[in-house]
Amino acid sequence: MVTPDGGIGVVPPNAIDRLIEGPQWDALSGRHGLVFWFNVVANQRHEVNRLATQLLLATSGWSADDVPLLRGPVLVAAKLPSGAPTALSMAHFELLNAWSTLSWRARRTLRHRIAGGG
Repeated sequence: MVTPDGGIGVVPPNAIDRLIEGPQWDALSGRHGLVFWFNVVANQRHEVNRLATQLLLATSGWSADDVPLLRGPVLVAAKLPSGAPTALSMAHFELLNAWSTLSWRARRTLRHRIAGGG
C-alpha cells in the first residue's frame, strides 16, 4: 500500500481481496502483471499520491503527460492469469524500482502536472 505521504506498507496476501472488494475500487494495469488499485469514491478528497503515480509511470506505457494522477492510498499488487490480485514477487519489486530511473524531463512534467492539480 502506497500512502499519499509516500509511506509504503505491506498488505498480507490473504487481506488483499477484502481490502479491494466493492464497487468503489478500480484498477489500472502496469506492465508485467502489476495492478494499481485505488478508491474512486474517495479519490477526489485526497491529494495526488506522488509516489504511486511515479510507480505507475515507470511500469506502464504512459508518458508523463498522460499517466493518470493517482490520489489517496493506492494498493500495488500483482495479478494472476485469472485476473485476481496476488502478492508481489521480488521481480515485481525490482520492476517498481524503475521509478528511480525516470528521466529529469518526466519528473519535471509530472511535478508540473501535480502542482497544477491535474
